[in-house]
Amino acid sequence: MRKYWPVVIIAAVIVVVGMILVQQELPTVRDVGGDTPLPKTKVTYHCEGGFDIKATYFDDPDEVVLKPKDGQEVALQRAQSGSGARYADGKNELWEHQGVARITLADGTALEHCTPEED
Repeated sequence: MRKYWPVVIIAAVIVVVGMILVQQELPTVRDVGGDTPLPKTKVTYHCEGGFDIKATYFDDPDEVVLKPKDGQEVALQRAQSGSGARYADGKNELWEHQGVARITLADGTALEHCTPEED
């Protein structure tokens, strides 16, 4: 049994180092000298009336970028919410609660019952 101790110790160290590396978050471009963070998740929201809108979520900063089919991209910052996840910029808003979102755009468009589908 004694001749196997070095192998057991090396295997344990490899497992511990692997666990530490897996738990670390992936760096954003900003972490390695860039200005743009890497996206966390990309989804398409399918809303009532057949309207679809693309959304890209980021971790740092905590924001979502909306891109309507025929519109300009809009970056929304995480905002205070009583329930669910809310992102806003004062003119546009995305409020998601229990897997369904409501999206309000600056031009007055209100999209109801939007369900996300990961891209």
